[in-house]
Amino acid sequence: MVELVSKTFSIDNTEQYRLSIREHSDGFSFAVVDINNLKCVALTRNCVRTPSELFKNRLLQPKYNNVTIITDNVSHTLVPNILYNNNEKTHYLPLTQQQKHRAIIVDVKIDEIEAVSLFNRRGTIELSYQPIDGIQYLHPLTVMIQQNINVMHKTCYVDIQNNAIYILVAEYKKVYLANSIEIRTLNDAIYFLMLTFKTLGLDYNNTPVILSGEFQYDTLKKIAGKYIQNLQLATPNEHTFWNSEFNNSIYHNFSLIV
Repeated sequence: MVELVSKTFSIDNTEQYRLSIREHSDGFSFAVVDINNLKCVALTRNCVRTPSELFKNRLLQPKYNNVTIITDNVSHTLVPNILYNNNEKTHYLPLTQQQKHRAIIVDVKIDEIEAVSLFNRRGTIELSYQPIDGIQYLHPLTVMIQQNINVMHKTCYVDIQNNAIYILVAEYKKVYLANSIEIRTLNDAIYFLMLTFKTLGLDYNNTPVILSGEFQYDTLKKIAGKYIQNLQLATPNEHTFWNSEFNNSIYHNFSLIV
């Protein structure tokens, strides 16, 4: 378990904080961001298995006005606005008839690319209260697009979790690929990264690959680095709500929730 709390965090000022929770297959992570000061004031990566265990954490005892929940799953697609029918949500995702009856489909408009990010919310987190500003549900790829859609040069963003890889290739207000794929090993992740480069004809020497998530960076770099030269761990910048009190070396573990 990792838990970092800023000296400026106040349990009595949660009305000015945004709570972001990410539900992984092997636990949860969450971040508390001070909206007024634009910086993260608490971070936790916890391997508890159930939401009831998660909400025993003292940082989750108060009520937050602004809450975002990110659920890891590979059921996601992008649909251009011109083709999207709000009444036909289940038809855009590869769901069985039984899954369609149980599915909770979330759609998020991304104006910059005139498309809708569509996914099946299969998470188990339920709050015991209704935040004043409501709850925003997001998919990892939705967050990756929102964070990086204004990048000036074609860049490959990769978020690796223990059972899934999320790959985004983007350049200023364009998405060339947004893919979520089930994996079992880091070698699977490397394979799909290499396949992305081959399929899109990306430059092995110059296209940046920005890596985030939970994985063994040295192992990935040793294998993929033989072919892809510009591998980088995600680092905070002026557009991220990081906190200088926290070590930058762990930013890539939390980049999608801050």
